[in-house]
Amino acid sequence: MFAELVDKPTRENRTPARFNGAEIDISKTLSSQPPPLSPEQLQSLGFDAYGVDLIEGPEPVLVWLCENHAIGKVPVQLFKRDLDMRGIEQSRSVQRYFTRDGSVAVKFSNYGKKLSQIEQRALPAAKILSTGGALRFLSSSDERIRRETDERCDGKSTRTASRRSTTR
Repeated sequence: MFAELVDKPTRENRTPARFNGAEIDISKTLSSQPPPLSPEQLQSLGFDAYGVDLIEGPEPVLVWLCENHAIGKVPVQLFKRDLDMRGIEQSRSVQRYFTRDGSVAVKFSNYGKKLSQIEQRALPAAKILSTGGALRFLSSSDERIRRETDERCDGKSTRTASRRSTTR
């Protein structure tokens, strides 16, 4: 079926249909994806959690993310503090991690002393809701919600006041 979707052109535009998807094995569990370091070791290096620990979702989806994007092996530092760089290099278990400043990749040489090389990338500016159009949309939506909430509250208070006056 996949070959038909990708290879056969559609009648309307004579280009192949596009299919994006993933097959998820629901029999696998997160326990089959052990983290490279224990929580105590992770804390001693200056990290708070692994990426998978910070995401909620169905277990098969989390397993798929661990297998295909290694989020179960990527430590994350949520609260800024010093990292034990010497410990990170000596453990050789951490190849990538995220801090509030950005992402860091740790690569080790295969030759000689097998020294480490660190590549740090700053976090880019947010792309979602960073344009004026999106912000205007949000502010107009907030205003509309506030107005409707006020109208409902005013309607309830006048109805409550009128009920009180008729019951007396």
